[in-house]
Amino acid sequence: TRLLAQGGDAQKKQALKYARELINSRPQWAGGYGALGGVYKEVFFDTKDISAGDKAIAAYQKSISLSPP
Repeated sequence: TRLLAQGGDAQKKQALKYARELINSRPQWAGGYGALGGVYKEVFFDTKDISAGDKAIAAYQKSISLSPP
């Protein structure tokens, strides 16, 4: 998802879709939320959209909460 997220708008949309599919298929797996956070981080870096930054933080926090100790 990270490589897709670094591409154009169409690739970012594809990366978001893939990350959401990961979460839907394995909701208790931290990696899906980490992937989603990475995509939103790239969107934030490109657009400076605060809501994308907030979504990245929330996804990373969820990833951390699901990670094994």
